[in-house]
Amino acid sequence: MLLTIVNLEMEAAMQLLIAVTALLTVATLLLFTVTILLRLKHNWEDNKMREYKDQYLPIIFEYLEGNVELSVFQNLIGSNELKSRAIEEIAVKLIKNVEGEEAEKLKDSSEWKTTTDKLINLQKKWKETGPVPNKESDKLWKRFRAACDHFFTRKSNYFSGDSEAHVENLKLKQALIERVKAHNPSSKFSDLITDIEQYQNEYYEIGFVPIEKKDVIRDEFRHAIEDLIERSELTKDQQSLIRFRVKIKGILSSPKSNNKIAFERDKLVNKLQSLRNDLSVLENNVGFFKQTSSSEDTINDFQKKIDDSKARIDLLENKIDIIDELDPID
Repeated sequence: MLLTIVNLEMEAAMQLLIAVTALLTVATLLLFTVTILLRLKHNWEDNKMREYKDQYLPIIFEYLEGNVELSVFQNLIGSNELKSRAIEEIAVKLIKNVEGEEAEKLKDSSEWKTTTDKLINLQKKWKETGPVPNKESDKLWKRFRAACDHFFTRKSNYFSGDSEAHVENLKLKQALIERVKAHNPSSKFSDLITDIEQYQNEYYEIGFVPIEKKDVIRDEFRHAIEDLIERSELTKDQQSLIRFRVKIKGILSSPKSNNKIAFERDKLVNKLQSLRNDLSVLENNVGFFKQTSSSEDTINDFQKKIDDSKARIDLLENKIDIIDELDPID
């Protein structure tokens, strides 16, 4: 970016500065509106947000295009799709920052029922606001998750404690693990899913075990399920989807699941978008090579990469469908 600006003539650089200033000013006003709407408990899909997206953004960029030299404006912004996406990503980032602040205010509360409901509601909102770019998502997510985890760990510690019931639950879970180990896996995809989910449901319904055994027994159960999947005769992709389904069901068993599920889905959506972009480039390249005297080996290599990308895209889409099936947005 700096090299680009240095190479611009003085007049073009001034126009670039004017464009940046105008864009940031408008974006600031829009983001202020978003913040107010959020604090008033308005929804991301509110009429105001649709108006902002569909009416105001085109007017803003039309003005900039009409008042700033075309080459400078294109260098600054790029395509219409990128323009809209840039400001929308800023808005989503702002909303997630506000949600992180709210979670941090609640993390030390001892009003267990009320605060649990508030945090679960915040986790739903986090999911509904959509993903932000990868470079931003980890930082925002870790802040939000740390606040939620802090509260739910305090709550768990408050209500936990060894008892005869917990010891009995441990024995029940150990017996269940032995049944999983002895299970002969079905060769049918849907049947194996049903069998594993029955085991998962039974495991989580048993209840708490002594706190010092919690991680050990959980890991033993996971290893038993993993071994069951490995012993099946399903394809690698089918096994991958079952593992992912097991993972999501496990996350959903926790009272602090919504923010983890939202992060998982955002991560998949970002990967999917990246793969689709890569696929588009590959398809353009192979089309070019077919029109030239390129060797058949080169074309076949690109076609193999295209087929691989399509398979990975299909797998990611199936994983997103699993999340939406198991944790639908109300």
